Amino acid sequence: AYIDSDSSVFLAGRDFRFDQMAETGVPLNWLVQRIEKCAAKDKLLLLDCSHLGNQKDLRSQPSTATMVRKIKTPRKTTSIIASCDDGQRGIDWKEKQLSVFAWYVADGFAGAADANRDLRITAQEAFDYVKKSMAGARIEGGAKQTPVLFLPL
Repeated sequence: AYIDSDSSVFLAGRDFRFDQMAETGVPLNWLVQRIEKCAAKDKLLLLDCSHLGNQKDLRSQPSTATMVRKIKTPRKTTSIIASCDDGQRGIDWKEKQLSVFAWYVADGFAGAADANRDLRITAQEAFDYVKKSMAGARIEGGAKQTPVLFLPL
């Protein structure tokens, strides 16, 4: 995902063009608006779209927490877990062939995050599990990243 000169966030799919963000990207605001319109009373958006690299376009790719802070749509029913805090990037876990965040999200939703064992994983339970697990992860090079929870406003 990238931020354009107007501070709008665009998710970048395969046909994304950096020089035509508005035309080829999916606006994060638009996505949150659509999620908010869903009938479910509780929704969870997981953002894992800010990764390490060395290309010049990374200057326009902030942390996922920064992206969430740029959302203008009011969130009354949607919680968001951003994969990394300000100034951080997502870390790929080569031996697992996933990002560190994705690995622990999958593990959490496989049951490990259900702290009270009621067969329902809340946004808070998912976040608590992912944050604790990521803090204790032994990643090559000792890299760390910290997820951030944004509850509905």
